[in-house]
Amino acid sequence: MNITASYDSAGSIYAVIDGVEFTVPDDMSNRHRQMIAEWEGEGGIIAQFVPPAPMIAEVKAEAARRIEAIMPDYKQRNVMAWGLETMMVYGTDPADWPAQLRAVNDQAQAAWAAIKAIRVRSDEIEAMQPIPADFVADHYWAATA
Repeated sequence: MNITASYDSAGSIYAVIDGVEFTVPDDMSNRHRQMIAEWEGEGGIIAQFVPPAPMIAEVKAEAARRIEAIMPDYKQRNVMAWGLETMMVYGTDPADWPAQLRAVNDQAQAAWAAIKAIRVRSDEIEAMQPIPADFVADHYWAATA
C-alpha cells in the first residue's frame, strides 16, 4: 500500500492512498484512519501542518486597521476639508492662524505622523521574505529610529 499523509489546518489528515486522495478525520473509528495508523506502525509519518506565509494583502489590512484606530476614514476626510478651509481663510502658514486652529493642526499633524509611521512599517513588513506568521504583533509595528 502506497500512502502519503499530512495534517491540514482543521486537524484532519490529507492522504493519498494508492493514488486516491482522501480527507480523513483524525478519528480511529474511521477505516481510512485505521489504514493510516497501520502505515504509521510500519514507519510512516504524517507530516505536520505548515500554515502558509501571510500574504501582502493581510499586512495591508492590518495597517488599515491600525490607521483606522488612530483616525477613521471619515475623520481623515474631515481633517483634510478643515485644513483646506483654514488655509483658504488664513493662508498656508499656521503661524498666521488663531491659536485654537493651530492646536487642532498640531493634533492632526501628530495623527498624520503616526499614520505615516504605520505605512512605513507596513512597507517594511511586506518586503520581508517570508512575512512573519506573527506580523500582527505590536513589536513589528513599533516606530524605528
